[in-house]
Amino acid sequence: MMSEDISENDLPSVKFENELKTLMNYTTLEGYVKKQTTIQDIDKWIQSFQSKVEQYLKDSSRDTSLDYDKRCKHFNYLINITISKITSLSHGIVKTNEWSHKIKDWRSKLYTSNPNLMCKEINTYTKNNKKILGTFCEDSDYIKKKISDIQRSKQCQNILKNISTRKELLTTIFEDEKGKARKYTEINEACSIKNLNTIFPSITCSSSIEPASETDAHTASDNDVDTGESSDRLRTQSSASSRDLSNFRRESFTVTGESESSSDSSSDAIGLVSLPIFGVLALSFVLYRYTPLGSKFHASFRNNENT
Repeated sequence: MMSEDISENDLPSVKFENELKTLMNYTTLEGYVKKQTTIQDIDKWIQSFQSKVEQYLKDSSRDTSLDYDKRCKHFNYLINITISKITSLSHGIVKTNEWSHKIKDWRSKLYTSNPNLMCKEINTYTKNNKKILGTFCEDSDYIKKKISDIQRSKQCQNILKNISTRKELLTTIFEDEKGKARKYTEINEACSIKNLNTIFPSITCSSSIEPASETDAHTASDNDVDTGESSDRLRTQSSASSRDLSNFRRESFTVTGESESSSDSSSDAIGLVSLPIFGVLALSFVLYRYTPLGSKFHASFRNNENT
């Protein structure tokens, strides 16, 4: 059975916040600048945000797998920071109060008309530290339930980095609270900043892929679905094969060159021995044919025949 490839975006709190902020067009709100963004732009943003989020919450209220208490806290927290951002844009206290009440009234009516949401305005993370701890506990519970799939997931390292970063931040908060003798941050007894190692002990990722040997190159190319890892691996193997082939050609050329040099040396030796012989014969022919020595030699040869 193939394991589920879980990513950090599947962590419950991360998924919820990403979906909600996308619907809210939250990046646009974050880009608004004090005393520069117009009242009309803010009014338009609030209207769009209310209609989209309302539909999303109605749809999600039918999902029985959700932890409504955690979703309620998270949603109210996001609404509160949204109100804080809008009131910071400073178009006068009258207008900012109007925006704040408009959003709060909308939320109250939303909860009243949709009892399936099981949420009240007072159920929220009162401080940022509590929100960090609450979402950390929620996502840690999810990881524990999905531990086998996550350990085999290609995104395991990203999930580990995400949750470990939050754990380090909470550890810093814990040390600060301990040093200043403050009341420790906690959601409940199980989700307390004093129990971070119990909430999330650690995970060991087993999703790393061993580099393929050259004999496995064909298997890798047949089985891998054009992933960057398999492409890099095949490129490496191809480069190695090219280098081996280049070396083989160079070695072959060296051996052949040495054989040719030996043959040339033998031919040169024969040529050097033959040259004096051919030279003597040629000189004798010239002397015989074109000089008086030839006539004398010819006459002497005839006298010897007649004798």
